Amino acid sequence: EVFTMETCSTKIAFKRCSRGEYRKFRASTTDEKKKPDALETLARACVVHPEPKDFDAFLEQYPAASDVIGSKILEVAGAVEVEAAKKA
Repeated sequence: EVFTMETCSTKIAFKRCSRGEYRKFRASTTDEKKKPDALETLARACVVHPEPKDFDAFLEQYPAASDVIGSKILEVAGAVEVEAAKKA
């Protein structure tokens, strides 16, 4: 399943991250050396358009866009806020 979004006037297509990709992301958020690049690494693993070379050029121009894209990838993977649980 492929999802699309637009950011910085550029169409981005990405796949839902796998369980392994999500685990790698979570592990990198606790590693002080990898933490600053965690969302970009996740985005690189999941973005299917533009091509990697073009995505690199896009991130050179809009470096913070990887945070927005990575957040959307997490959202479609189920990392969304939910209402407080209620007694059934």
